Amino acid sequence: WSFYRVEDDAKAQSMKNLIFEDKWWDKIAYFLDFTEPIWCMLRAVDKYELMPHKVYA
Repeated sequence: WSFYRVEDDAKAQSMKNLIFEDKWWDKIAYFLDFTEPIWCMLRAVDKYELMPHKVYA
């Protein structure tokens, strides 16, 4: 972080503002909520046995 800040203080300040912004974290939470069911399904069916009933249930 200190190297990045020394290189370009304006970029470092904009990143700091982005991290502290609530709107940014709302977008992150939305993305994680959206992808969670997909991730759970992939974990459930990524096994060495047949499971079509879990995909189409």
